Amino acid sequence: MAKRFTKNDILTIPNLLSFFRLLLIPVFVLLYIRDNHIAAVIVIAISGTTDIADGKIARSFNMVSDFGKIIDPIADKLTQAALIICLIAKYKWMIVLILFMAVKEGFMLLAGYLTLKFSDTVNSSKWYGKLSTVVLYAALMFLILFPNITYHFADALIALCGAVMLLSLIMYIRFYFTILVKIKIAVNQSVSFIKIWKIGLVVIWISVITAFVIHQDDISVSGILRFTPANPLSAAFIMLALYVLKSLSIVIFIGLLYIASGIAFSLPAAVTVNLLGIAVAVSIPYYIGKKIGKDAVNTIVTKHPKAEYVRKLRSGNDFFFSFIINVC
Repeated sequence: MAKRFTKNDILTIPNLLSFFRLLLIPVFVLLYIRDNHIAAVIVIAISGTTDIADGKIARSFNMVSDFGKIIDPIADKLTQAALIICLIAKYKWMIVLILFMAVKEGFMLLAGYLTLKFSDTVNSSKWYGKLSTVVLYAALMFLILFPNITYHFADALIALCGAVMLLSLIMYIRFYFTILVKIKIAVNQSVSFIKIWKIGLVVIWISVITAFVIHQDDISVSGILRFTPANPLSAAFIMLALYVLKSLSIVIFIGLLYIASGIAFSLPAAVTVNLLGIAVAVSIPYYIGKKIGKDAVNTIVTKHPKAEYVRKLRSGNDFFFSFIINVC
């Protein structure tokens, strides 16, 4: 791989604006700590304006560079992390956002590295990533400007941020898996999708366990029931998150999620939550299987020839296997 970053590539106006956004982070944190919230929001607004400006300048004057594709999102993510960390002391559910961000950015880092290593390309952010950034900035700036809003409304904003961030993660997983499948990393290279998937699962479950330990009184049946009547949106968000976890593991029995929704919500709300949950729990494994299932099975059969018997057994008993999977 040829030398990628030269001095001329780095010292461009868009990249200098990204460096400027990095310098604004400690300024914002200092203003927030000193309770100068209006000035803190102005600093973030300036940061957001330079973010928009550097993209327009780069495209208009042909200054788009691979270094810019890297430094721009780094400046964004560090700014977002600073916003969330500043608000954690006031809003306890901010810890969930920071965990979501850690999982999402961990995946982005790994997928970006693999794409760069095997295809020698750096990909720009997509519309769903930009949507997540806009929603996050807007919600967090609102929470800073209006510190006296009710906690229920604040929780709803945090839940919205988490939902959009989760959507962005799922779409990026789909995007990068498509790229990596095309260059056949799973078959031809030493790093396989199975290893990537295992690393991703470990990161997700570490984040989940951490969140449960920190909020063990709230993330429980009694905890959900306690705040469901007053804040059903947060409870629904937690239930959908559990459906996501169900789609990634057989540890959670899906029948318990049906029952929990029935206890926590009224009948129409419970049906809605469960239908959305089923859609999530089916869609994620479907896309994973579509992208890496065939290669994963072939790899297992190659290493363990006796597994071919199980594959043949499944092909002749699709209904039975589908029943067992759905029961689990």
